[in-house]
Amino acid sequence: MDQYPRSVHQLQLFVVFLLLQQISVAVGSCTCCLRTRTVCDCAQLRFDHHPKDCGDGLENATNALLEKPILFVSNPADLSDELHSVLILDTHVLGHPKMWSHAYIVFAASNLNKTCLKQPTGCHVQPEYKPHTIPCEGENARYGPLRVILIQQKTAVTNNFWKQFAQRIFPYSYLYENPFFMKSPIRMTEYPTLYCRHAEKFDIFLYTPFKEEERYGCNLEQPSPDQVKSVFTNHFPLLVVRQADVNQDLQRCHIHEDWTSKPVRPRSESKMFGKICSFDILTWVSLMTTAENASTFVGFMKQRTNDWFTLTQLEVMHLETILNSSRLYEPVLTDDGHPHYETSYDVHPYFCPAFLKQLEKARRTATRGEAYLQILRFLKVEWNPNLNYYRTD
Repeated sequence: MDQYPRSVHQLQLFVVFLLLQQISVAVGSCTCCLRTRTVCDCAQLRFDHHPKDCGDGLENATNALLEKPILFVSNPADLSDELHSVLILDTHVLGHPKMWSHAYIVFAASNLNKTCLKQPTGCHVQPEYKPHTIPCEGENARYGPLRVILIQQKTAVTNNFWKQFAQRIFPYSYLYENPFFMKSPIRMTEYPTLYCRHAEKFDIFLYTPFKEEERYGCNLEQPSPDQVKSVFTNHFPLLVVRQADVNQDLQRCHIHEDWTSKPVRPRSESKMFGKICSFDILTWVSLMTTAENASTFVGFMKQRTNDWFTLTQLEVMHLETILNSSRLYEPVLTDDGHPHYETSYDVHPYFCPAFLKQLEKARRTATRGEAYLQILRFLKVEWNPNLNYYRTD
């Protein structure tokens, strides 16, 4: 009988050991996924002539890499004594759905030792092949994320290794099934990047003329005394959702129509959004909770809140893409060639039409989601968003 508790104790010690090992691997490194949404929370690295801060705009992905690129790594003393490889990946250029499983290799270098990476003046890196990005097609510029990663090697990489990626298409699955690399990056950073620009043509955002009041730029919305702060809206700091707009949404018939017709997805452009109901929606909601199908009704309201939260994530993702692209441009000068100092603008004027249109769309979507949430609160039903439901990376 004494053997059983002793075995249990040994098992507990073993589990604690595994947890400590897991913690020691996780500290100072990225999450286990190369496709993580929170790149800027990872331990960082950067090349000289690239921005110092993760998330800053980059106008030329390859220019700084053409002549003896120098690599700087945060906390180099924490690196293992193994060799390392650095990759720069264009993660969006291959388009849906391939971009979720493959990336385009802009730059790669292997067999970097700890001594080199610890140099305070940086590590001089010899690329495996010349840095290159996919050329733009047509007359429009292309914007997208550029991800820089450092991976620990299991063994030295042979000279012929990178030749297998002649087209520079790198499958993420390779990290899980190869003899050379550990599967998780240990340093990572990312920049919203302008990959190419046509000298004689503006990109697609510039084809819409901006208004005179937007001549030097436009700004994000300012906080409002009527602004709603909730478990829904707190996830979207770029948006200002007003209670007056939510109240107006609760007076319209789209929520009643949504329940009676039960479309598979929420209808963002239903005609009922403009129709004022002849009855009070919250009174109708109270009656529904006393009916036989009350639990089904409450479940439907929760699902629609989830649906509108996911749609808002989508719209905000597009909004952030426009905002990040805007930050790659220098401010517009006044007629006498000086910066416009009267106001600090968040958005470049070339992007104002697209930004303001998308801002309104995102705010409208969030308002509808908040209306459903307030119905749940009226019913004293708790709701929290499923943050893993939709990936925005």
